[in-house]
Amino acid sequence: MIDICCVELDKLDMKLNVKKSQLVRIGRSHNKAVHGVLLNGRPIACINELKYLGWYILSAKLFKVSLHYMHVRFFQCFNSIYGKSHSFREPVMQHLVNVHRKPYLLYGADVINWTRSELAYINVAFNTGMCKIYKVKFCLLDDIYKYTGQSDIADTIVSRHRNFLYSAQYSHNVVVKNLATAML
Repeated sequence: MIDICCVELDKLDMKLNVKKSQLVRIGRSHNKAVHGVLLNGRPIACINELKYLGWYILSAKLFKVSLHYMHVRFFQCFNSIYGKSHSFREPVMQHLVNVHRKPYLLYGADVINWTRSELAYINVAFNTGMCKIYKVKFCLLDDIYKYTGQSDIADTIVSRHRNFLYSAQYSHNVVVKNLATAML
């Protein structure tokens, strides 16, 4: 299959770079070693974690992404804002986090089918930041969210995913339309 792709790309005067090509297995045999996958006569690296378009795709039984890097990046950016603007009032800090740091946690959230544990992991990250801003415990965040008109990040992710699937139902592509309908 790879050879067929290489032949077709050669016809388009394009080449695949073996040094930048990697292989990650997803499925029942994800933990078995892969040998002999060659690209232009050179072996492709078989890895457990692949970075693609900002996501870290993991070798697993089902399609799975690592949220660790999103979590780390959110806190790096959050701490940089928090450290430099400690004299700002809480609503200003909340706005800065929502506009500049929350997108790190929401990147691609609409297309991934999240598990409860993944939603909880992202929720804890964001809520920890909000607790730090307002200097309160987790139990008071619901009241703060109601007062400031903000929704919980897990609710935001679920609604974005639902909206993505609803919009995919009206796609002109029959495959996308059927997949979206099956997932709802």
